[in-house]
Amino acid sequence: MNKKLFIITAVFISISTLFWCISLFTQKTVVIEEVPAQEYENVVIPEPIKNNIYDDKEEINKSEHDKQYNGYMAIVMDDLGYGYENKFELFKRLKEKNLKITMSIIPGLYNTKKAHDEAYENGFEIMAHIPMETKNIVAQETNVIKINQKRDDIIIKLNNMLKELKHVKGANNHQGSLATSDKSTMLTVLTFLKRNNLYFVDSLTTSDSVVKNISGVLNTQYMARDIFMDNKNEHEYIKEQLDKAVAISLKRGVSISICHVRKNTIDVLENYLPELIKEKNIKLLFVSEILKDKKKFSLTRGF
Repeated sequence: MNKKLFIITAVFISISTLFWCISLFTQKTVVIEEVPAQEYENVVIPEPIKNNIYDDKEEINKSEHDKQYNGYMAIVMDDLGYGYENKFELFKRLKEKNLKITMSIIPGLYNTKKAHDEAYENGFEIMAHIPMETKNIVAQETNVIKINQKRDDIIIKLNNMLKELKHVKGANNHQGSLATSDKSTMLTVLTFLKRNNLYFVDSLTTSDSVVKNISGVLNTQYMARDIFMDNKNEHEYIKEQLDKAVAISLKRGVSISICHVRKNTIDVLENYLPELIKEKNIKLLFVSEILKDKKKFSLTRGF
């Protein structure tokens, strides 16, 4: 009797062990987009997501970066696509001054494609200026990312945006004070961008932004706007804001500013910025150039 009991027990343990091994090896990897917002702090990042956001084959101009500068700065120009870039001859004027301005284009507008093509042809870096839900303003755009949208719907919208902007390097938020403060929404957006090898700059339209936290979860470099250059559409104010951006670059090594397609802004960039950066020995770079050489620029606070 004891021998039969021993055999039955041994068979039971063997079968249990076999089922346990099968379940272990068939267990699915956690997919980050499906993690509830309240659990995002403990998520395990799946392998398919790229750790680097750049094509290793791309090379920046080493001779330019070997030169010693007192600081570095990037300027992002928002709201391209409405047509003002044509009215103010934006690309021609800034190209003649050899200014590396990163152009952030709103997808889905009547002039989006033309702005994209001309920016690319003239050597400017292109970002997607993603329309996102705001707390106070009803968005004019039809392709806005909203917090009540399902993950798959957000991904479809983002995919459609990338189809319009074929040479895009990264993105930032257009408005978006509500969306950028929502964990689930930004987890979906930032994961999508990382999977597509694109960076994100937080425009910081709200102090409640969760972008920094989620960038940490995804192990991506957090970047945020330091200065809004043209909240006041006045030449002197814009110059003062540029001076502040330069001061940040001199103190911290690098800064990011955001401006808009406005006549006064373009005037200041064209006529004031070249002498300012020359005098202060500041190097103006595209956003991707700063990221590619992030060790050089000591991104201590993530911008």
